Amino acid sequence: MKYRVYTKSGRVFDVEEMGHSHTNWGNLNPATGKIEPVKAKHNETVTEETSTITEANGYRNIAKLAKGVSPLAYIDQLDETGVDRIEQDGVTYPYER
Repeated sequence: MKYRVYTKSGRVFDVEEMGHSHTNWGNLNPATGKIEPVKAKHNETVTEETSTITEANGYRNIAKLAKGVSPLAYIDQLDETGVDRIEQDGVTYPYER
């Protein structure tokens, strides 16, 4: 899933969630008791190869967060400190300057 985050300070961050969603979304079928998938407009899986967030597309300070690290919490932390990068566990920068 891809989305854009606008912060209180006016900074803009684009986020792509990579890999398959860990949550099984859908409607519960009362006859079978199983969850049936819902057709969604944005159900593509983003991979390293299909990501649009690259230096070639004009992005800078691209951070790759480890599984379980909240992108919104990381963005809030960046916005509060006013810095471009935060070195911490679970965050890598695949495109070094």
